[in-house]
Amino acid sequence: MTKYLIPLVGCLIAFSFQAAAQTLSPQQWLTRMQQSSHDLNYQFSYVALHQGRSEPIRLSHVSSKGKDMFAMEYLNGPVRQYIRRDNKVSFFEPDHQPYTLNHTKMPGLLPALFNMPLPEVFDSYHALLAGQSRVVGRQAQIVRLAPESADKYSYVLWLDQDNGLLLRVDVLTPQGQLVGQYLGVTLDVMQKPTKALLALFNLKLPKTLEASDVYQAPQRKLDWSIGWLPQGFKVISRDRHLLVGVNQPVDYMMAYDGLVLVSIYVAPVTATTAEQKQLVRLGSTNLFTFVNSERMKVTVVGQIPAQSALHIAESVRLKLPSKTQTEQPALSGAASS
Repeated sequence: MTKYLIPLVGCLIAFSFQAAAQTLSPQQWLTRMQQSSHDLNYQFSYVALHQGRSEPIRLSHVSSKGKDMFAMEYLNGPVRQYIRRDNKVSFFEPDHQPYTLNHTKMPGLLPALFNMPLPEVFDSYHALLAGQSRVVGRQAQIVRLAPESADKYSYVLWLDQDNGLLLRVDVLTPQGQLVGQYLGVTLDVMQKPTKALLALFNLKLPKTLEASDVYQAPQRKLDWSIGWLPQGFKVISRDRHLLVGVNQPVDYMMAYDGLVLVSIYVAPVTATTAEQKQLVRLGSTNLFTFVNSERMKVTVVGQIPAQSALHIAESVRLKLPSKTQTEQPALSGAASS
């Protein structure tokens, strides 16, 4: 009799967990995802798929002594790695000396989902339950983040039913076209971090840069403004800095809706430069360049539909002349364009 009782108890426990998971609202599922992403020790390998291109990426997390650390490493090509620890993000990128910034955002969609301010996101996105499925051999709850307006992407998330961790993300246009996918390959959840992860946690990070190191161009009030942004977006950073390699100052603004960052660059052009428009797409990210009638070259970069990038660029206009004032730029998010 006992040999039949043990499997029965196991089935009842599994059923009770599933029943409890099914009672969660989509908002509670997203809260659970964020809590698990910061509380558990794990390594998650996934593939980012964009326009037929694939990039294997490994995301690691360690929670130790009340602190947590994220590390994201691109596994193909030149070494590219990002480490967040103690509100600092360190950048290890090709053709650049490693550096660290205070109070900035880790690049990438998955870190953005783990850290998005949910009340702010819910102001312009609806969270909906969209059934169950199976990813990486695990049962998953599907949650959809659908924007209230048709000027942003939708995000479909597959969350592990046992622990809430993110297993897959699809990025969809307002027309329902798939433009980006982050597909889980392996997930290893650990009771205690491995020695290799602990070594990464204790790694000596590169020097932290100050504002004067990052923003070497003279700072002043920007003499242009943005007339339109997609619903929910607000300007969170602005500065003037030199473009790498050409020593040309450009004006810069960053807008944010709680999930997506959009960068806007503006630089003057010569009187002989013709008006032009150019769009470059990399999966869900669009780069739109526009030379307008006021002799400004406007570049918009972000994970937004092409039509929204065009609308932002066309809305940029010069302000009326005003006295030059020194302006200290904000560092938050400056490296996450």
